[in-house]
Amino acid sequence: MRTRRLSLPRFSALAVAGAVVLAALVPLPAQAAPSTYELTKTISVGSDPTSVAVDATRNKTYVANTTSNTVSVIDTVTGTVVSSFPALLPPSGQPVAIALNTVTNSLYLANPNGNTVVEFNAATGLATGSFQVDSFPYAMAVNETTNKTYIANTGGSISVIDGGTRTVAILPTGPGTTPSAVAVNETTNTIYAVDYNSSRLFEINGVTNAIKAGVPVGMTPFGVAVNETTNMVYTTSLGQDTVTVFDGANRTVVGSIAVGLDPFEVQVDEGRNTVFVANSTGNSVSVVDGATNTVASTVALGSNTRSIALNTATNTVYATRADNKLAVIIEMSPPVVTTTSLASATVGTAYSATIAATGSGPITFAVTTGSLPTGLTLNTTTGAITGTPSTAGDATFTITATNAAGSNAKAFTITTVQAPTITTEDLVGATVDEAYSATIAATGTPPLTFTVSTGELPAGLSLDAATGAITGTPTAAGSVEFTITATNVAGSNAKEFTITTSLTPAITTESLAGATVGTAYSAKLEATGTAPLTFTVSAGELPAGLTLDAATGTIAGTSTAAGSAEFTITATNVAGSNAKEFTLVTSPTPAITIPTPAATVKPSPAAPLAKTGIDALPWLAGSGIVLLAGAMLILLTTARRRRSA
Repeated sequence: MRTRRLSLPRFSALAVAGAVVLAALVPLPAQAAPSTYELTKTISVGSDPTSVAVDATRNKTYVANTTSNTVSVIDTVTGTVVSSFPALLPPSGQPVAIALNTVTNSLYLANPNGNTVVEFNAATGLATGSFQVDSFPYAMAVNETTNKTYIANTGGSISVIDGGTRTVAILPTGPGTTPSAVAVNETTNTIYAVDYNSSRLFEINGVTNAIKAGVPVGMTPFGVAVNETTNMVYTTSLGQDTVTVFDGANRTVVGSIAVGLDPFEVQVDEGRNTVFVANSTGNSVSVVDGATNTVASTVALGSNTRSIALNTATNTVYATRADNKLAVIIEMSPPVVTTTSLASATVGTAYSATIAATGSGPITFAVTTGSLPTGLTLNTTTGAITGTPSTAGDATFTITATNAAGSNAKAFTITTVQAPTITTEDLVGATVDEAYSATIAATGTPPLTFTVSTGELPAGLSLDAATGAITGTPTAAGSVEFTITATNVAGSNAKEFTITTSLTPAITTESLAGATVGTAYSAKLEATGTAPLTFTVSAGELPAGLTLDAATGTIAGTSTAAGSAEFTITATNVAGSNAKEFTLVTSPTPAITIPTPAATVKPSPAAPLAKTGIDALPWLAGSGIVLLAGAMLILLTTARRRRSA
């Protein structure tokens, strides 16, 4: 079903019988529902656009421009005028109505001044025929199934053009009638026409052309449309600013809907059961829910509107405007949040993520439950979440996207993580052949992973990547430098460390040489182990006169008393200590004894000997013994000193 017509000035006739009958029918109030349709653009066309038709299959829209006597052809995909052709009407003619047969791809233009309808090839814009109809043809509708075009003539008739036979039939509607609009129900082959003067709705049998008696509708009806699926007929009431709902099956009026000021043309989207009403001085289009007969939304156009047409394939409404433009109205689709998840954030690091949503704009965003991580904010216009989070943890919240058509909510969680920071300052030293354990401590969001990123651990030690523990038994002394890196999802942190592995002291001196009273003494204790070593007398005492150098382990001095001294020497370093018992014997100073010469033996007088050379031998022998004894003493003393050294 398609209806096309031009707005007439209000006729002088006011109260008619049909209006009186419907006076008691209280209109259903217009609902102040949010608009689910929006004006998206306007297209400049010719002067005084009064009627529009749509070919959804070929993506073309045709606008009849009355004053410029042209037809504008619009590509509905690009939304641009692709051509314009002359209406080829007489100079005084004006195309006030346009109708389209998409099956034959034929356009029909009505000229009320010449009482003619001109047929055009819609593809070429060339005229293919002209039909003489009745007085003042004003609105048209096409039955594509029967290839017939119906014209409402305000002179008091309905004309029928048979596209097959190329003939015209005239169906009078009665004296004083003013048919102002016509519509076709192709399913039942029923034609509906409204009479402006009598405020009645006529039914015409498409087979016999018989006209049934008119049914009263709203005052001064100016437009008519039919929903072939529900068999509901809608007529506009210019005098009451309403739309009357007529049940075609029962031939009864079932409702009246308050719409905008001066409703002219009406169209129906059968698939969506939606009715669209062009409110002329209301400068708007009312969108009516056909199921509830209530106004679901109102779209402001910004200028007087005259005619509307639908592209049901794209759910687009086209409305002519008095400022020589064609308004394009589309259904606002409710928002759908398409973002599925949000990236993690990092404490102290700038964060940016955007909630994406489909749907008609403008769309606004809001946090409707929960809260964003501390430091982050939501841009209600763009859906961008930005800022610098200050606290680690999970934040769960709901973002709701809203537009005039509805809203959509989705729950999100942002996990804010903290990058690792190694807090251990130093590592304790290790000892060769002793079990070692130290742990690298770090803050940050778990799990953390620890690695030796440069250098190596001391031989025998290893790092637990999960816990940061360094364990094992070192096998070699020395200092080892290395770098430990802690890593998590937020980043990493590296720190240099040194482990010094020490060797426990071991005293290697087995015994100490003896000392001699009054003679200088020196003996050094030897020990292995990591320097520095410290030597102490941990038990007993050194011989009197001797002392221990703690740094070198040297026992030195001059013993003052003979005897045997037992004591313990302990060598100590950072790794530990080692003790060993010693005994140091101090001998007395040896005494040097000079022998006394033998007494002189006087000879017997009886045997006097002459004192010759042999008499001197006893004295010489005694002196030799004394000298020999002294030499031996000197040799013994020298040997002892060498041993002590």
